[in-house]
Amino acid sequence: MISFEEFEVGQKFKPHEFTMTKETIYKYAEAVFDNNPLYREEESGKSSFYGSIIAPPTSAAIYIISAFQSEGKIPPGAAVHARQKFKFIRPVFPGDHLVTNVTVKNKFVKMERKYVFFEMITLNQNGEPVVNSEITVFWTQ
Repeated sequence: MISFEEFEVGQKFKPHEFTMTKETIYKYAEAVFDNNPLYREEESGKSSFYGSIIAPPTSAAIYIISAFQSEGKIPPGAAVHARQKFKFIRPVFPGDHLVTNVTVKNKFVKMERKYVFFEMITLNQNGEPVVNSEITVFWTQ
């Protein structure tokens, strides 16, 4: 378990690696009830601009949250997402090997609440950015 006090501004987490699979894409689209054929139908993907199925952009939550927790689990109920933002840059394809880097960008106390602001950048196997994200959490304890 990790506490608010253990975070340092500028701290970089160990890079988190994840490989996107067709199965992950299918299961995610099914779980969120997204019937877009670009996420679920091979033929639609092949005839699309992309030439393949792609991962729903919001599936980034799968590898972003794992990366965010790679330095240690936050105790249950100890932190709440105050804000989260994503900037989707390019699609993720089946077989893409993704690496997410997390940096503590800021840490502060405001109105007696402890906040930590994290920045995450995910690159594909070619070193190209696929998504940038930010998460601000506050500690309830």
